[in-house]
Amino acid sequence: MTQKEVWALARDGWKGLVLALAVGALAWYFKEWTVAHNTIVIAKYVDHLIIALVLGIIVRAIVGFRPSFVSGFIAAPIIFLPIGILIYGLTDLDFSKLAKIDFAHLALLLIIVVVYLTIIVLLGNLLGLKKQTTYLTATGSSICGAAAMAVTAPAVDAEPEDVSVSLLSVLVAGLVALFFIPLLVKNFNLAANAHALMSGMVLQFTGYVKIATASLGKDLISLASLVKAARYLALLIAIPIFSSKIKGKFNIPWYIYGFVAAGLIASFVHIGSGNFSAWIIAHKGKEMLNFVWAIGLAAIGLNTDIKYIFSINGLKTIVIALAGLIAALLTFFVGNSIIS
Repeated sequence: MTQKEVWALARDGWKGLVLALAVGALAWYFKEWTVAHNTIVIAKYVDHLIIALVLGIIVRAIVGFRPSFVSGFIAAPIIFLPIGILIYGLTDLDFSKLAKIDFAHLALLLIIVVVYLTIIVLLGNLLGLKKQTTYLTATGSSICGAAAMAVTAPAVDAEPEDVSVSLLSVLVAGLVALFFIPLLVKNFNLAANAHALMSGMVLQFTGYVKIATASLGKDLISLASLVKAARYLALLIAIPIFSSKIKGKFNIPWYIYGFVAAGLIASFVHIGSGNFSAWIIAHKGKEMLNFVWAIGLAAIGLNTDIKYIFSINGLKTIVIALAGLIAALLTFFVGNSIIS
């Protein structure tokens, strides 16, 4: 879709654009308020993007929209997701972090990411799922949950239903992982260091890594977060591969260049951490990222038919997300025993 066509959709569907903005803003505010007041337990386990998506799906299921609204719902992700991707590069793509990870742990992390991607893609093909759904589930599981899927969606020409069913399936797998990791740690007598590494290498959402390692102490929490942050770099490999398979020719989406440029800037600034620029990127940039992406995901939800989520394809997507998780956990245990 050309830039001219996108702006035509936005102009004709301005009501839908405004509604997406309102739903996204409501989801963002709800998350911020609940975190600040520590009042609703579910807000601890669900981030802004999932709240925005689900809220959009619910509104769509309740209210019937005219075509003029739908045009705005289509335009909103195309406008807001690339903006979010550039901000994401500034806030999370820090190349300097790779140098801080032990080589053996970095090698195991790479193997786990490859296993995640391979298992999910193979099973997705075997079960006859759409490529877009499979690729979104693969990147969301192996790299960084909702954020990775938001970056991948425009690269693989994903439909709203693809994003919705994939994100909710990865959420289900993430909750399962969050529940089982403490049991695995206890039953296998894992050391605290291995607990932190497993959380950072396997869990799908950054927030879940923080929850899983909350009792380990500052140093191990930092280790888990560092390992999780290194997974973002896999987007630079996964997106060109998946985008090229969808397009039928080698393709690197234009915004990936901006993503890398933003990451290089962030890496340079973070090397001199403690200065005002690093604080702006880490805090204000993150708030802006959450708000912009919430609008995009709300629009995707508003344009999603809820029937698709509860279809057989929705069940299949949960299956491949869980299979990827199991394969990743097994790979970690094997790799960790070798390293130990």
